[in-house]
Amino acid sequence: MIKNILIIEDLPSDIKYYEPIFMPGREVSVLLVNRDENYTEENLSDDVELLYGSLSSKVKHYFTKTREEINGFLMNKSFDFYVIDSLGGFAEQLIAEAGLPKEKIAFLSSTKSFRESVQAKGYRAYKKESADELSRDCFPA
Repeated sequence: MIKNILIIEDLPSDIKYYEPIFMPGREVSVLLVNRDENYTEENLSDDVELLYGSLSSKVKHYFTKTREEINGFLMNKSFDFYVIDSLGGFAEQLIAEAGLPKEKIAFLSSTKSFRESVQAKGYRAYKKESADELSRDCFPA
């Protein structure tokens, strides 16, 4: 059973799209790829609480890392599954460098060309508005 899930996103305002993934029995953490190394986990938690209220209490852990820090983080901290935004085109490079297994990854992206590209490589990819479908497909009850 998939329990420990990491969402990797680069916009705090897009956390709302992942809400269907936050179900009882799942420990969902959020990693924000940030451009400002002074933006902390506390800032992220505060922003999610301000933007989405009760959703913030469902997040197990908040992490913030720069692009340069992410690979080290992913190599040292394991999750059962990863739901990843396109990250402005950086996502494919990230998973290749971190060596994340294909079967443990699904992409949630609003960019159709990105979704088509990763699907052609055998990855699961969904529209941002289709997190409920991702949840049904990847985390069957």
